[in-house]
Parts: sequence; C-alpha cells; structure tokens
Amino acid sequence: VHLAVPALFKLLQLNEAKVKKPKLFTEDQKIWLNLILKKLPNSSKPIQIALPHSLYPVGSMEICLFCKDNEKDAIKKRLEKDGITEIVKKKYRGYEAKRRLCQMYDLFLADDRIYHLLPPYLGKKFFEKKKYPIPVSVTKKKLRAQVNSICNSTYLSLGKGKCNAIPVGTTSLDSEKIIENVISTVNSIAAKIPRGWNNVQALYIKTTYTVALPIYNSITYESTKISADNAAKTIKMSLND
Repeated sequence: VHLAVPALFKLLQLNEAKVKKPKLFTEDQKIWLNLILKKLPNSSKPIQIALPHSLYPVGSMEICLFCKDNEKDAIKKRLEKDGITEIVKKKYRGYEAKRRLCQMYDLFLADDRIYHLLPPYLGKKFFEKKKYPIPVSVTKKKLRAQVNSICNSTYLSLGKGKCNAIPVGTTSLDSEKIIENVISTVNSIAAKIPRGWNNVQALYIKTTYTVALPIYNSITYESTKISADNAAKTIKMSLND
C-alpha cells in the first residue's frame, strides 16, 4: 500500500502530461479499492466501513434521501430540527431526468423499508456511477447521527459479482491519508466478509483514468522439482524423436 499509493499519483501526473486536456486530471477524482473474492457471499445490503478520513469535503456535500410519499412531511420536520432545511420533492421520470438526478448529489440515502424496491426505479445510471443509495432507518430518533456516520464511511456492496469497487479516497487527500483509509478498509473487509482473508483473492487500487495497481494477491505458485536424471532422460527422448 505504501508503494502503490505514491505510484498511483505518479501515474496521474504522467497521464496529465500526455492528454490535451489536463483539467480532466486536475479535478478531484475518487480512488477505488478493487476487491476480488474467491466465492461470492449472499448479501442484500451494503456493508458499512468506517474511514479515518472522509471522502467528502466538510460542508460541501449534497445528500438526497428517498423515502415513502406518505411520510415526507414528518421526515422533513425531523430533518429541519437537525439543521437540514433544503428538501427536494420533485419527481424524476425518464432516463435523462434520472441521469441529472444522479449528477446533482454526492450521496444518496434510502429508507431501509423501501431500499430493496429502488433499483428498478432508479435505472442503471446510478449503478454505473456507483451511487446506489445507502439504507438508513428513518424511524430512529437520531437520524442526523446516522447521516454523519454514513458521511464518514465507505460501503462494500456484495452480491453483484466477485469483483467489487470500493471508494477509499479522493485525489484531494494526501498520500498518507489515502494509505490510512486503504489499510482501514482492508482490515474491515477481512473482519466483515464471510471466511475473512481466506475469501480474498486480490486487491488493487486505481482511479477512473489509471490502470489498477496490485497491493495483494493470494495466488500461490507451486514449484515442481525435477531431478537431474529425469531431466536428462526427457532431453534424450526428445532428441531421439
């Protein structure tokens, strides 16, 4: 990890030097931890992983909460008591409208009672951008505390394949903070997934515009011992053929 993270920043600098539009790489980008599992566990909800350093700059987050229509007013009052005053009620229908919605917010939350119903309504754009909603319990009193905890966490979504991409930082963070986030995330994954480290095949880190750099691989290479006599016999047989 201590070698891969600085190497990742060097790759970004090299890419920036090659392209004609350097602004593309100077913008803040997410850094992903690619997790490859040996066996796919059954899990319907994302696994929360606390981070030492938040992915989101303080005071600049835009959050959208999906909830039941008949409970919007009650939830709005609760959020206003917690200091959240901007409530959006607009309906988004059609591909373009959903695409705009996906771009408008940094983070999406959903009432855990309707979380499982959302994928068909949100469309594939949310999942392509890895902005699938995080379930929250709106019936609990301390809703703001849940939101704060989510803002200081990342999430592992299982059940969609053996390869998973987990955001662990952004290019606005310095290398040491990203290293701490990666190590903390890896340790949490090993503690929370079924079979722990025994189920981890490989780990890589990358950004959208770089190749994936390896930081761990569980593949073992078995060496085959060949005696000198057997080797000589094999060569002799090959010559005779």
